[in-house]
Parts: sequence; structure tokens; C-alpha cells
Amino acid sequence: MMALLSLLIFTSILVKSCNSIVVPELKIVQQNKLIINDSTDQLKNLLNQFSCVDKFITNYMNQQRSRITVVLTDNHTSDISYFYLKQLQKNQATFVLNKYSNASKAQKALFDVVIIMKNHTDLLDATIKLNEICGRNGRYAVLLINIFNNIKLFIEEAKILIQLLWIKRVSRVVIIGSVKDDFFAAESDSFESNILCKPMDPVIVDKCQNGTWKYDFFMPIKMNNCSVTMGYYDHEPYSHLDNETLTGIEVSMIKIIQSSLNFTINPMEIVVGSNETRSDSVTRTLTNRTVDFLVGGIIWRPAQSTDFIMLYEMVQFVFLVPIGTNFSVGGLISPLQNTVWMAVGGVLLFSVFLRLTLFRKISFLEILAVVIGVAWNKQPIRLSYRIKFMSWIIFGYILCQFYLATMAGNLMSRPVEKMDTFEDLVMSNKMLGGSKLSPTFFKRVQGTSEKFDNLSKLMMKRFITFERDVFRKKLLDLMNGKNKSLALSTLLNTTSASHNYDTSIVRKLPEVLSSVSLSIAAWRGLPCVSRIEKKLRQLKWAGIASHLGDMEAMKNQIRQETNNDKDQSMENSFIELSDLIPGFLLMMLGYSIGLLCLFCEIIYYKFTGSRKNYRSKRKVRIRKIKY
Repeated sequence: MMALLSLLIFTSILVKSCNSIVVPELKIVQQNKLIINDSTDQLKNLLNQFSCVDKFITNYMNQQRSRITVVLTDNHTSDISYFYLKQLQKNQATFVLNKYSNASKAQKALFDVVIIMKNHTDLLDATIKLNEICGRNGRYAVLLINIFNNIKLFIEEAKILIQLLWIKRVSRVVIIGSVKDDFFAAESDSFESNILCKPMDPVIVDKCQNGTWKYDFFMPIKMNNCSVTMGYYDHEPYSHLDNETLTGIEVSMIKIIQSSLNFTINPMEIVVGSNETRSDSVTRTLTNRTVDFLVGGIIWRPAQSTDFIMLYEMVQFVFLVPIGTNFSVGGLISPLQNTVWMAVGGVLLFSVFLRLTLFRKISFLEILAVVIGVAWNKQPIRLSYRIKFMSWIIFGYILCQFYLATMAGNLMSRPVEKMDTFEDLVMSNKMLGGSKLSPTFFKRVQGTSEKFDNLSKLMMKRFITFERDVFRKKLLDLMNGKNKSLALSTLLNTTSASHNYDTSIVRKLPEVLSSVSLSIAAWRGLPCVSRIEKKLRQLKWAGIASHLGDMEAMKNQIRQETNNDKDQSMENSFIELSDLIPGFLLMMLGYSIGLLCLFCEIIYYKFTGSRKNYRSKRKVRIRKIKY
């Protein structure tokens, strides 16, 4: 007995020194259970049986074949369990989980798992979360130490174990057991068809002969047209109802791959509770296994019970600010550069020179009218006059066309002030708004700095929360330039409807509030996750995801346009009063200058007329005196 105990201690020390991970020790209190019957026949049978187990683990545990996680259930009492464990530790580095060890450490290991137990009753009271101690492609093996009298009893026990493990979210599992002197392996290779996914009864897949297994295990479980419950949040453009039809970017991608993976979708809308966040709702829904996976623009947040399928897009939470228009009188000068104005002035001075020297019959007003392209009722008679006036007319036409082409845009000049930070946005006194999800992003970044916390409080005081339909209309008005006073917060990405906007109407605030990754969430252990991710990655690389985003943006724009009244669409096709403001501005300037000149003329003529009357009266008085 002492020799066997010494051998165990030496083996444990050797494994610890030869492997890179720490191998937890079993409690010394349990050492008396390591004593196996000294019967030579029993030891020989156990060694023969273990050769099958060792070959199975070496060949078919593919995560890290030299490292495995061994789970000892709480109710084990057989010394055979410890014998198998000791033999496994000779060839593999083992992470042992039992009622004495800390199960939370296993979540960092993520090795393939071997569960040693007597029968399914040991699994009923197990407190270890089996689906959280193995990676996504991890493999599970259940090693039954009880010896069965016939294959029928082994199959019945395997069936119960498959059902219990499926409840515990484990599906890729092979049951290994001894039937008399032979070792058999059983597994469920597919789900039952046309119902919610449930593993079919296991079948014998191989038999160990002379320490050798003939066939491969852990083939991808066949979906067999089973029904997968897909939960969705009403979050456009990722998943939403359109005329009672479920659509969206993520929904369309799932519909594309469901035929190739041979499963059907059972949609279920998930509503966020009044006292919980979206992330809390995702965790609660998947922990309770209400659905198999969730879509709807879900933000990637690592959790023990949640598996995220491919981070397919990065989105930014930003503010879109409307750009106002100012009417600048400088727009009358800015269409032409200084050199052009100098050239025009030179032409006009040359025209004045010609008028004073050669063409005295033409007034300055007529010359100006010809230059700017205004009709002139007089016809020059001499050929020299005609040639000169034709050159002026052509020059004036070209000048006026270029001038008028850019004058309106320069009169409707952009504001000089630009907003680049949240502080500028607060100082602008614009109203702020967004959807119901916007406040959660403010809470996410609270505490980053005292300055931002103060700014966020000021922004939230002016923040207006809109319902989805109202927010969608407000955002469309902002994109079309109808909204001039309300800055909206939104998720901006490559596939959303809010990506394409006119930079002359809307400006994205350069300072980003938050950047998050979007993904599809599933409960940890869902058997088809790896294949779904592979298909989604192919869709992304092929550009299908971007195409679906463009289609959603186009449908959203068409839907908004068709919802507008016909009269409103007719009004948009005509020139509005605001389009004629530059012309009215010029007319008002002309009238103002004309009225000012009129007042000056009245004052002038009144002053000169009174002096003339005074002089005439004085002349009359002088004449009377003379006479």
C-alpha cells in the first residue's frame, strides 16, 4: 500500500514538472480511496479497458490532445474513478474538477472534457456548468465506470445521459461504457426533424477491439430540418417587421444560410423590460434558454453564458448636426476673383475713355447696359459702332453667365463657425434628440472624465427621446435639410440607413461618443454556432452583408417617401420662396439705394430750387428799385 501511495505522489510531481499548466491536486483526505483491489485479474482488466480510453482521448480529443479537463461528479464512490484519473495523468496534463476544486478556474482552460461517473444519477446533482468549461468546438466524453450486462442497458443509459446533457447545454458528446469485457461508444448524430431541436436517441457508433477504435467520432451533428428559435429585437435596419414580414440585415443573412445548414427558423420577438437594459435582456434571455440565438444589432459584450457569433461590424454612436445657411452680401463680390474684378474694371475704364474721345453720342448708362447684357433700344449706325457694341455684348454675356451661376451659392453661404466637440455642441444651444437607446450610450461612458460628465448632464437636460417612428422621420428630415435646429444622435455605420447624407446639409460631429461592435448572440454550447459563423464570414467576405445594408437603406428611403402626402411631394417639385431669396435680396438692395438717391435728389433740388427762387425774387426787387 505504501508503495502504491508513493507511486501516486511521484506521478503527480512528474506531471506538474513536465507540463505548462497547473494540475490541481486531489484532497489528501481521499487518498484511502485510491487503494484498488490487489487482485491481479481485476487490475489486468482495468488496464486493458484503459487502453481503449487512452486511445480514444489521444485520437479524438482535438483541442489540445496533451491537455484535458477531467470532471469527477460529486457522488462518485468507486476507486475505479481514481484509477482512471491516475492513468490519464500519466499521458495528459489534467485539470481536475470535483467538489473540492474551484470550478471557476476551468473557464480559463477551455480544454476537451472527460466526465467520469457511474451512471446518470451522478449528473443530476452536479453543480458544475459543463457548457462553460469547454471551448466552442470542444468535445465531451462521458466515461461510465459501471459494467453493463448487455448493449440494450448501455443504450438506455446513454439515452438518459444525452437528454440530461442537452438540458445542461452539451450536445457534442460521446458516451463510452463497458459491456462485459468490451468497450462501446454511443452518440446522437442528429436532431429530431420538424420540431424544436432535440437530440435523437443515441446509437452505437464503434467498438474498441484490441485497444483500437475503427471509426471517427464527433461528426457535426445534423440539424435534420429541426426548428431553431430565433429571438429578435425590433431594431431597424437589423431586424424589424415590414408589413407583417420579418426582415432586416441580420434576419436576411440568417435566412440565406438556413437552407444550407438544413434548419428552420421559429421567430420570437424579445421585448426589453422597463427596468433592464438591452445587455441585461440578452443575458437573461439566453441564460433562461428562451431562444437559441438573438439578432437585432446586439452589442458584443463577453459573458460566461453567452456566445457571440462573429463581430461583423463596428458602429459609432455620433451626433449629426444640421448646417444652417446665412445670407451674406459678400456673395455679390465673391463669385469673381480679384484679378477678374480688375480686368472688368479695366474694360469699363477703357470704355469710358473711348466714350470721352471717340463715341460721344453714347451715354455711360447705355455702355453699362450693353456690358451687363441688358436690352438696348438704340441701334448703332456706323460699322465701327456696331463692331464695338457687339464685342461689348459678347463680353457682357459671358461675364454675367459665369457670375450668376455662382452668385446664389455664395449668397447662401455656410456659417463660418464649425462644431467639432461636445462642448461646441452644448454652446451652440441646439436642441438634442435621439431614440430610446441613446441614454444607454451616455451611461456607458459616464465616469471617463469629470469634464465629460458635466457636459453629458447639460446635454441630457436638452435631450429629447423619440419613439422609433418619430425618430425615423426626424432623421429623414435632417438628411433632407428640413431640420435646421435639432441635432440627432444615432448609430452610424456602413450598412445603416443613416450612413449616406449630404455633407452640405448635415455634418457629423468628429468627436465620437462611443464605438461598439455588433454581433449575433447565442447560448453557449449551441451546436451549430461554428457552422453559422463560417457561413456568415463567407457572406461578409463576398460583400453580401454590405449589399443587404444598401438594400435596407434603399427600402427605408422608399418607405419614407411613399408615406409622405401627394401634395407635399408636389410642393417639393416647385421652386420655393427660399430659393428666390438672393433675387429678392438684390432687388431690396437696388430699391434701397434708389430710395436713398431719391431722398438725396429731393433734398438737393429743394435746396437748389429755394436758392433759385431767392435769386429771382432778388432780381425782381432790384429791378423795381431801379425803376
